[in-house]
Amino acid sequence: MVQLRYTWVVSRDVIEVKSGETYGVFEATATSTHLILKLDSSIDLSADSTNDLGGNFKIKVADDNTAFRFYPLVERTIEGVSDGEPIRHLL
Repeated sequence: MVQLRYTWVVSRDVIEVKSGETYGVFEATATSTHLILKLDSSIDLSADSTNDLGGNFKIKVADDNTAFRFYPLVERTIEGVSDGEPIRHLL
């Protein structure tokens, strides 16, 4: 289980989230005070992998087997960068 607290994900592209619908790998459940997104399926957190969670939101896993480290990731391409490699941002 992964529980993220005190983390904000902000987007300029607002979508309406409805209870019972699936968004990427998450199923939404609404209560009177909370929106809960639970994994709809399992994901593999193997070394040096990137897992798509929905939209541009991804989880990146460390590139070795010495420690279990992972972090949220969003890739953006900045115009004018000559090599075309995406710029990775931590959320």
